[in-house]
Amino acid sequence: MNFLLAMQDFREDLAKDWYGQTVLHPLGFSATMLLGMLTLLVPRRFALLPMMTMACFVAPAQRVVIFGLDFNLLRVMTMFGWARILLRSEFKGFRWKTTDTVVVLWLFVGTVAYTIQTNGAGLTERAGWIMDAGGIYFYTRFVIRNWSDVRSTILGFAILAIPCALVFLFELATGRNMFSVFGGVPRMTSIRQGKLRAQGAFAHPILAGCFWASVMPMMIGLYLDEKRDRFWMVMGVIGSLIVIYACRSSTPVLALMSAGLGASCYFIRRWLGGVLIALAIVLTIMHFGMRGPVWSLLAKTDVFAGSTGYHRYALFDAFINRSSEWWMFGTPSTAHWGWGLHDVTNHYVFVAIKGGLLTLVLFLAIITLSFRSVGNMLRRCDRVKKHTILTWSIGVALFVHIMCFWSVSYFGQMILPWYITLGLVASLASVPDSKRRRVMKRRVRHGVVDAPPDNQDATPVGPGLAHEALA
Repeated sequence: MNFLLAMQDFREDLAKDWYGQTVLHPLGFSATMLLGMLTLLVPRRFALLPMMTMACFVAPAQRVVIFGLDFNLLRVMTMFGWARILLRSEFKGFRWKTTDTVVVLWLFVGTVAYTIQTNGAGLTERAGWIMDAGGIYFYTRFVIRNWSDVRSTILGFAILAIPCALVFLFELATGRNMFSVFGGVPRMTSIRQGKLRAQGAFAHPILAGCFWASVMPMMIGLYLDEKRDRFWMVMGVIGSLIVIYACRSSTPVLALMSAGLGASCYFIRRWLGGVLIALAIVLTIMHFGMRGPVWSLLAKTDVFAGSTGYHRYALFDAFINRSSEWWMFGTPSTAHWGWGLHDVTNHYVFVAIKGGLLTLVLFLAIITLSFRSVGNMLRRCDRVKKHTILTWSIGVALFVHIMCFWSVSYFGQMILPWYITLGLVASLASVPDSKRRRVMKRRVRHGVVDAPPDNQDATPVGPGLAHEALA
């Protein structure tokens, strides 16, 4: 619990020293200009790479404040991305999905609820949230159109993992964080139970580990799907493991275990529905047969000494027992729920206390629709196995996120892989199977439909123009 108090003090110091004022190091400004121009100029399949680079190597305190509006550099990169969409007309051919509707409803309801909760004072904060969540999600939906785009995005994560791992090894060796010049991260590496916890440019060591644990399943999926990418995928996986080790946190390790569990379920994917029903029955029996509620298992999730599994259990238990406080529009504080419970280390709880029960339900609906999209894609791909493993790996990445939600609330750079994953999954909902692709190619060959544009292959995943002929 001393660690929780220390982290709360760190967050308060961060807010006091950096938020609400322009903090822009010359290196941060140069990186923003360079990566912003690359966002506008690179081919579409690499359109997410500059934003990903910013997230990995520029600390979160870097920001520009204009008339009280706070634009951190990741938010600035999102604006560059949307400028690209408008300038290059990459919105043409976009096909709206059910998940998109629910995402918009979630953003709207969450904004209204939090504005009511704060008597209007939180409207500006929610506007920034909409720019982060909606901006990154829909930007991903626009730029991911085919399997080449999916491959390039995962390849980008793998390549970035290599220098990121080197930075974390340097931090472990020296005990100093080179990104402290940007602000928002401590100059001296934090220590828990006598062990250094590296965090690099990330807002917290746990978030650094979860970031790379959540993208690693997709690297493994691309390794198995594409022989030409195997070297980079191996290097990316090694880099991710180094970061996870360097952050010395239980949550990323548990995320890796979740990834392993999700990957193993590939072999029973045809019976997975029955397995999940059986699991739900077992958990229900355990809930009524145990001395405590079933969520008391959260207290048993400590991997490293000094971990705070009991805190996570106490937070969720108070969340359930005090539902009358938050169900309508959320609640401004959880400090009175118990000692140390001001630190909300559960993303489901975080969503609910910010926006109430309806916001939480819509959030869970987004997750449900995303898993359904993965299932639909698997059924279409399973006939010839092409892209089946890669699709499953993206589903595993989604599963890793929902497991991480039980131990940490997302903020800082961690929102990037989450919304990119959601965007990838929503785009996968439109992918045609191999049989339909062969029909499409024959129709193109005989002049029945036009061939896809030069910057687009014949296997669109999302808003591809050629997909219109398949509808």
